[in-house]
Amino acid sequence: MFTPEAVSMIISYARGCPRVINILSDNAFMIGYGLSKRRVGGDIIRKAIKDMEDPTQRKPIGAGIAAAVKEIRLVAHVLNFFRGKISFSIYF
Repeated sequence: MFTPEAVSMIISYARGCPRVINILSDNAFMIGYGLSKRRVGGDIIRKAIKDMEDPTQRKPIGAGIAAAVKEIRLVAHVLNFFRGKISFSIYF
């Protein structure tokens, strides 16, 4: 699916990080699909990298995880409150 040039660019950009390899490859596949391409070349990889580096689309990787943990803690404390196990040690 990827040209040798595309593979080289992915390896160079990701620097061995599996998550970056997966995200970059997935984004490239989506761009290629949108362009009705059968193979993903360097031009598509460049576009995927540019899209990943666009500051308007960048979100901290852990932001969603941190928000989910806070919400789970809050729900746990609310449930404990209704069960009569009042706890005042909420860590956010």
